[in-house]
Amino acid sequence: DSLSYQSAEKLYLASDKKARAQFERYLSQFPNGSFVLNSHFYLAQLLYNDGEFDKALAEYELVIAQPDNYFTEGALLKAAGLHYNNENYVQALSYFERLAKISNSGTSLPDALTGILRCQFNLADYQGCITTASQILALEKVSDILKRETSYKLGLSYYNSGNSDKAFPILSKLSVDTNSAEGAESKFLIAEIL
Repeated sequence: DSLSYQSAEKLYLASDKKARAQFERYLSQFPNGSFVLNSHFYLAQLLYNDGEFDKALAEYELVIAQPDNYFTEGALLKAAGLHYNNENYVQALSYFERLAKISNSGTSLPDALTGILRCQFNLADYQGCITTASQILALEKVSDILKRETSYKLGLSYYNSGNSDKAFPILSKLSVDTNSAEGAESKFLIAEIL
């Protein structure tokens, strides 16, 4: 068990293409082995990198189905992103929410909140979107691009909720920079409100 896994892991760490076959062999030989969780996660990463997203998603979900572990955070982030890209926003939202709850690293929380915001927006959950946008804007380190996207979704959520008074100042600030898509859209929405 351990020798078979270690040889696969060694290939994986060396970025050797043979690692995938080795992990698949390990999982078929030791379906209840000591390193099944590790193997599913690393195999998922390899499949993801090869562009085999459906197969990768199945492997990530095997890791996610287990109690929280060392690989849960990474698996949730990738699986949520894959579901989001497939426009399966409800499933993506549940994974992003779970990720936000268990996020140990400072980098996963902004990613989780951004995913939640985008899913809520696409699902027309504008009240949820307003709450999540406020959480993102309260974070210490937020890139200008994410601030702009979050502010735009916040303003648009107020606008779509019929609260033009709260949407107007946010959209006005964004409309100053018409070189961005959010700025141009905001300018149009300001004209609509006026």
